[in-house]
Parts: sequence; structure tokens; C-alpha cells
Amino acid sequence: MFHRRLCTPVLILAILAVAAPAHAAGPALTTFAGTGQSGADGDGGPAGNARLDRPVALAVTASGTVHIGDAGTRAVRSVAADGTIRTLDVSSAEPTELLAGGKLAVDAVTALAAGRDGTVYLADSGATPRVLAVSPDRTARVFADEVGVPAALAVAPDGTVYIGDSSGHRVLGSLPGQPMRTVAGNGGGEILVASGEALGIPVPYPTGLAVTTDGAVWIADAGGLLQRLKDGRIGTVTTPTDTEWTVTTEAAWPPAQTALSQVLSVTAQGADVLVLTGTGTVLRLSAGGAVSTALTLAEVYTGPIAVATTGTVYIADTKGHRVLTATAEPLAEGLPWWLYAAGVALAVAVVLVTLLLRRRPRGRRRA
Repeated sequence: MFHRRLCTPVLILAILAVAAPAHAAGPALTTFAGTGQSGADGDGGPAGNARLDRPVALAVTASGTVHIGDAGTRAVRSVAADGTIRTLDVSSAEPTELLAGGKLAVDAVTALAAGRDGTVYLADSGATPRVLAVSPDRTARVFADEVGVPAALAVAPDGTVYIGDSSGHRVLGSLPGQPMRTVAGNGGGEILVASGEALGIPVPYPTGLAVTTDGAVWIADAGGLLQRLKDGRIGTVTTPTDTEWTVTTEAAWPPAQTALSQVLSVTAQGADVLVLTGTGTVLRLSAGGAVSTALTLAEVYTGPIAVATTGTVYIADTKGHRVLTATAEPLAEGLPWWLYAAGVALAVAVVLVTLLLRRRPRGRRRA
């Protein structure tokens, strides 16, 4: 009888163990492009045999092409789905000064983004700061100028292009063909408010942008914080526990709950957000409010980070002149923590009651 009673709590614990949130470290990174030595050769061959020179920007198209912004060569290298690398070439440009020997003339590439139609957007923060656009037919044009110092780019599912202006402490946004406008930031260079109207609080130094499928814009700041712009409001991302995230709605700074910190780069995978951190991890913030470790890295990389629709993650190793890759672990949602804790408490209670009943003296049997 005792063994039968013990089966119930054991079964409860087994179910909870299976349903509990997973925190897998994920696979190790491997080299996707670059040999580890600086250079600009290798076009037409495998990306792993080509030399890069300080990759500082990444973007992945829907077809799987990975674009790499190379600071040292002031060029964009493109790796096709079959692994072949080539320098992004342009057949025509307006103005023509964007062409230099059949290649895109870039002064200082700082960010890349890819639209659903295959258009590649490039932030040039050189002597003439601007954002360029290269269409799938290899035609280049100036997409936006008068953008301060463009340090971050992202394209929303509806085609809106967002630009992080680190000198103007703001985020700009525009659909192709429409005027550029400020969508977040009041020009302040320091976060003093945790939440508020998008145009009323600071967005100090936006260095990374991402847009999830719900239209929310995620802003990585040079100070290591993460903000979310949604429905005209900005809030600081906080982590009440190690397994939960939320966006504060209170204006007071610092927020009551711990702000997510040491954020180096951010990218979106559908409704989820992947965050490259200064602790050597890639965190997944799920749409449901859960936090998990998607990747554990052997060392800290400053990024940026990008992800394909397949879940393949790309991280720029700028100092190592490489781009690394791995497949991020999906989030195992499991049970909410409070339900898991309640289940454990119930199982313990059943065990204690069972033991007490077993030790209770039995009445004498009648003759």
C-alpha cells in the first residue's frame, strides 16, 4: 500500500520535471566566414577560405544570403546559401558617385539590414552620413540622408526602415518613398526615465535595432540597456527573475525591477528577440515573457548578431576577422514557475501525509 501511495508524488514530480522550462546552453560556434587573418580576398570561393577585415555589420535575407559589412575594406561581402562569398556589386547607381569600379563606394559601413524583397540597406557614417539601398537588381540609391550618425538599422515586416541616429539620440522611421521622421527619442543623451511617450524620453545612443512580428522596435543602447518601442511608448526591458522579462510602465528611474543589462546587440526571430550580452551568452526573450539561454559562448563577442528564419545565428567576431555561426536553441516554454512550485509543494505534502498515515497505529482486530 505504501508503494502505491508513493507513486502519486513521484508521478507529479516526473511530469513537472518534463514540463519545467529548459535552459540548454546550445551548440558551440563554428566559423562561417573568414580565416582569422585580415584581408579582402577569396571572392568566388568558400566563405571559410576568404579573408575579412573587421566585420562590423550583418544582415540575412529571406533567401538565406548573409551580408557582411567589412570596416577594414569599406565593402559589403555577401555569402550565398551555397557558401560562396562575393563582394556586393552594383550595376547602376543614382547618383553615379555611389559606384567605384563596379563596386559600391562606402566610406564607413556601420550597419546593415535586409528587407523582405531582398533590398539591402547600408548605413554609411563616414564623411557624408547616409543610408543607402541596393535593390535585388543591383541598383543602388540614397535611401535617406540628414540622418545624423546612422549606427543601427532594422526593417519591419511592413517594410518600414528604422535608423538609429547615435549623434541625435533618436530613432528615425520611414516606409520607402515616404519622408523620414523621428519615431523615438527627445534628443537626450542619458536615460533618466524608464517609460513614457516615445518622443518624450531619451534614446541616448542606439547602436542596435530589431523589429518583431508584432511591430515592436527593440533598441539596444551603447550603455548596455534594452528598450522597447510599441504603440507610441517606450519602456525599459527588465528581468524580475532569471527566467522572466517584462517592460516597465513606470516613469521612475531606475526601474523598480532589475533592468536587463550588458546588452551588446539585438536581433529578431519572428516574435522572439535574441540578445547578445557582455556575459558571453545569447538570451532568447520569448513573446510570452520567458527568458532562456539560446547560446553559451566560449568568449565575449561584441557582435553584431543576426539570425536567419531557419534559426541559424550569426555573430561577428570583429577582432578575429571572422563571422561565427550556430543554431540557437528554441525556448521550451514549459509551465509557469508558480505552477511548477505549487506542484512541487503538493508532491512534498503528499509524501509527508503518506509517511504519517503509515506510522499511525492500527486498531486491534476483533477475535
